Amino acid sequence: MKRVLLTGVNSYIGTNLRRYLQEYNRKQGEEYYIVKSISQREMTWEQESFTGYDAIVDVTGLAHVDVDKLSEEVKQSYYDINWRLAVKTALKARNEGVKQFIYLSSSLVYGDSAGPGREKHITRETQPAPTSIYGDSKWQAEQELSTLEGEGFKVAVL
Repeated sequence: MKRVLLTGVNSYIGTNLRRYLQEYNRKQGEEYYIVKSISQREMTWEQESFTGYDAIVDVTGLAHVDVDKLSEEVKQSYYDINWRLAVKTALKARNEGVKQFIYLSSSLVYGDSAGPGREKHITRETQPAPTSIYGDSKWQAEQELSTLEGEGFKVAVL
């Protein structure tokens, strides 16, 4: 049995991942995954114990919108939520004995999307080239999160 904590309790991806894992349990006829979700909108999440979880799946984030029309305060929120909050969550996970931290990033770390009807292939050799605050905030998080691995703590970036 694996204990999984999802951040982003009401997020589209978090909700669907939780549903998928619950469906997996149903198909297997046993509870292979025990899944709990938490919100990080308020600071109360910091009192939540991460001890005993096998993995934290971090899908909390400020999603991309028309970044050309954002105030400086909102632009700063991208970095606070998509980067600094992710790192803070990972540090808490590592300090409380969680073995795996999974961070949901974005293909926009590699620049703009290809657009409708076109394809963009991202490989191990593709160099990061964010062109928006959203992409850059996710890239900043990826870089710092990669420095946290070690001593039985793994970071995966999706």
